[in-house]
Amino acid sequence: MDPSQSFVKHYEDFYTGDPHFNAWRAAGAREKAENVRTMWGRAGGGVRPVVVDIGCGNGAIAAELARVNFYKHLVGFDVSTTGVNEALRQRIPGAEFHATSGGSIPADDGSFDLAVLSHVVEHVDEPRTLLREAARIAEYVVVEVPLEHNMRNLGDFRWSDVGHVNFFNRALIRQLMQSSGLIVLDELVTKAGRVWAEDRDDRRTLAKWRLKNAVLKAAGPIATGVMTFHGTLIARSSRAAE
Repeated sequence: MDPSQSFVKHYEDFYTGDPHFNAWRAAGAREKAENVRTMWGRAGGGVRPVVVDIGCGNGAIAAELARVNFYKHLVGFDVSTTGVNEALRQRIPGAEFHATSGGSIPADDGSFDLAVLSHVVEHVDEPRTLLREAARIAEYVVVEVPLEHNMRNLGDFRWSDVGHVNFFNRALIRQLMQSSGLIVLDELVTKAGRVWAEDRDDRRTLAKWRLKNAVLKAAGPIATGVMTFHGTLIARSSRAAE
């Protein structure tokens, strides 16, 4: 499949129930959920928000947020029916999940305290459309993306089944959000992979993770210009701020 083909078709069978894939997603979800909670706290968010998880996949992040009793209620949307079915199968407390064709989100203006788009924006053909929808239905929006616009990805675009069609650095993701009706409040740069390495007792990978984090702390702009990190931002809807 290439990016000229259906976005929905590509992700329809993305969540197949493969145990290794699900374990990898669950490990990553623990870090992503931690970033959501960190950014919500930095924005001074209240206790147990009503959350919409846009691009919820198989519910991995929702499950982790439920484990720590983060939200009052969560609604997840995804274009993948296999992902939504897997999320429903888990019976995550206080959560419901719905398949959507993308584009508009079937929710009223200001229905949610917080919208979460974790590793979603890099996949979609029209990211501003999706971010404007998030800004319409939620007061605050957390976005996490891989910061892949670095020395490793400065050549021509090449499709891969990972499905990334947009590439960001710290400035580009801020500008995208700011041009989509969002006021960026704070941001966080992290290196993923710690939990996965710890779960497998992979000391070599954990050592690499620690080294890359040390480089990030010592020389942030240089590190993000060479290696891929994750950027997590929290913003407030300009509609809500009026």
